[in-house]
Amino acid sequence: MACLYAIAEDCGRRRTLGDDVAIAVEAYDEMNVVPPIDRIAAPLSAPGHSGVVCLVGVQSNPFPRAMALARRLRARGVAVAIGGFHVSGVLAMLKAPTPELDEATAIGVSLFAGEAEGHFAEFLADVDAGRAKPIYNVMDDLSALQGQTTPALPRQIVQRCDGVLASFDAGRGCPFPCSFCAIINVRAVRPRSAGAGRPKRRTLSRRGVSSR
Repeated sequence: MACLYAIAEDCGRRRTLGDDVAIAVEAYDEMNVVPPIDRIAAPLSAPGHSGVVCLVGVQSNPFPRAMALARRLRARGVAVAIGGFHVSGVLAMLKAPTPELDEATAIGVSLFAGEAEGHFAEFLADVDAGRAKPIYNVMDDLSALQGQTTPALPRQIVQRCDGVLASFDAGRGCPFPCSFCAIINVRAVRPRSAGAGRPKRRTLSRRGVSSR
């Protein structure tokens, strides 16, 4: 969720949908809050607005719960996407959608296999134009992590879980070919620079404040 939140925020800062389109991002962690479905759906289905609810990091055991939320949102006309290891792992290992994935696309849910870095802006543009695809499979086009947006979440989300502590995404993937693990099918080993995400130092000078 931290990865996608930061990427979506970056899309908003860069105005990837055009200078006349503002992108607002909200995050809900169902481990500690009940998603307010009606309040989420109301602005997204209002005239002159569009949007999408991304159900993030969905593994196999919570996939039925993700589908329950998706059905409620789709009934209100809200675009929904589901990503995570279940979608990615199934499409990587079985090469074709299984019945539960077919059920998702049948009600208009988009499935996202792979990682959002380098691809999320295009996905948002499709949603905004009303042409979202049933399946986005970018597992063969994984972006290098160097220079990518550093994962982040708002303080009010993080402090509900671990106070003010959070992990740092220093790299992804695994070098070991364990047959029981789905990670080998969806993630190559890629490091992130040790300096990524480090805030710029601000120094005072006689002429003002500079960053470096």
